[in-house]
Amino acid sequence: LLHELTTPLQFSGPQEIEGMCTRHSIEGISLLEYQPRDILLKDGDLIVATPQTLVSHVLSGTSTTTASTIISEVSDVEIQSLTSVGKDRLFALSTGPHKTELLEFHAADDFAEIQSRFVLQETPS
Repeated sequence: LLHELTTPLQFSGPQEIEGMCTRHSIEGISLLEYQPRDILLKDGDLIVATPQTLVSHVLSGTSTTTASTIISEVSDVEIQSLTSVGKDRLFALSTGPHKTELLEFHAADDFAEIQSRFVLQETPS
């Protein structure tokens, strides 16, 4: 994840800057609970892909506390990676023992719902 945090007086949220990498606390995201697979910076928030959920982690330059919210939960997937296209579309790659899928989510302010599922490969049982 490439992003830069500006000074608190100019803070408008983290911004992706090619070639720059800045560490940011993920306090509030339990590595044991969520088992993050991928993290995406979207509109100043971190979207964390876990095996069965997408979690929005609010980044704040003026607050010392952060809040995490589950924005989508899908029980029959193993999300491995995440990317965004445009302002409101997220794509996640799910690899499981029986199939590999591309999941398309429509993302709103505090939720993301599956719009489409594309089976890329099926493994015979």
